[in-house]
Amino acid sequence: MARTSAGYSVAKWLWLAWLPVSFVGCAKAKPAGPAPIPSAAALPACEQERSPFARDACYAREAKNNAQPGLCLYLQTPDKQTACVAATGDGIAACQQASTIAPVPDCFRDVAFRIHDAKACDFIRSSYERGVCFATLASMAQNPALCSSVPRPQQQDECWSNVARSRNDPKLCDSVKNAYRRDNCRLQTAKQDGGQGEGCARIENPALRDDCWVQLAEKDGAPADVCEHVTARKNGCYMALARRQGLMFCDRIGAGTESIARRLCYEELFATSRLRNSADFCAPVTDVVQKQQCALARADATRDVGLCEGIALPEIADDCFAVVASKTPEACLRIKDPGRLRQCASMHWTGSRDPRICAPLLPKARQDCNERMAKRH
Repeated sequence: MARTSAGYSVAKWLWLAWLPVSFVGCAKAKPAGPAPIPSAAALPACEQERSPFARDACYAREAKNNAQPGLCLYLQTPDKQTACVAATGDGIAACQQASTIAPVPDCFRDVAFRIHDAKACDFIRSSYERGVCFATLASMAQNPALCSSVPRPQQQDECWSNVARSRNDPKLCDSVKNAYRRDNCRLQTAKQDGGQGEGCARIENPALRDDCWVQLAEKDGAPADVCEHVTARKNGCYMALARRQGLMFCDRIGAGTESIARRLCYEELFATSRLRNSADFCAPVTDVVQKQQCALARADATRDVGLCEGIALPEIADDCFAVVASKTPEACLRIKDPGRLRQCASMHWTGSRDPRICAPLLPKARQDCNERMAKRH
């Protein structure tokens, strides 16, 4: 029993003695660090400079021209030294040497942007700055795969969104982790996808999806069926579409001809549409009353008295003749309502040569009118 214990103790000691040797032998070698900055002798020409700034400028110039980073160590501050060392080379190695003095994220980022090499971003210590490097390079190179290397979640979402917008590809928004930012990414791409609406269709939030379709309807060239995708804001969508594409979309607003929203659509377009001068402007209007209101709107835009001839409703007809009287004063005589007739004649008789326009006027004005007409004839 004693021999067994002694043998066990010896074996245990031998095993423990072997253990650190075996682990040391299997240890993973550390990657080689940046090459040290070689020393360099001071330059008499630079040392003779009286101004510290001139001295620094001298060493920086000589270091760059002769590719001697050791001369940079004669500059006054670490910031100047790192910038000097980085300028002596043209790649990651120069930035690594500079980083032995102080962190130089700008150096690695500039290299990454200049040669489009994402490996340079990996050398940036700050996770935020490293993310900025990868994200910016992803947008510059139109390479969404680089967004996966951005370490911070929000930065990574912004990276995917930026590339999605620059490539006009809403499918890339699917990689955005945050739901709000994902939908906003799709909304932004939908605004610039040529009216196809793929970005809107992918939005998960119903209210934002409706808003996206409405915004698309506000653009020139929006498809005529864009509002059929809207669930809760159809009236607003058709109103936006009518402003861009014409009166035919006002008929789709509201539940019937008595709809206030539909009437407001007509009234707005009658007053503001850039198409009012067009001969077929009123063609899409199916409601009888609104058709005559449309003729009044065209007459207001063109001052064409002939447009008033086809208006059957007296009130609208009177409004129409009153509108065109500024160009054709005799149109006042077609007004049926006595009060409107007198008002129109009072405003326009001086431009008329028809003596009949004097009759509706009040006595004093009628006398003046008749006297002027007599002189004209």
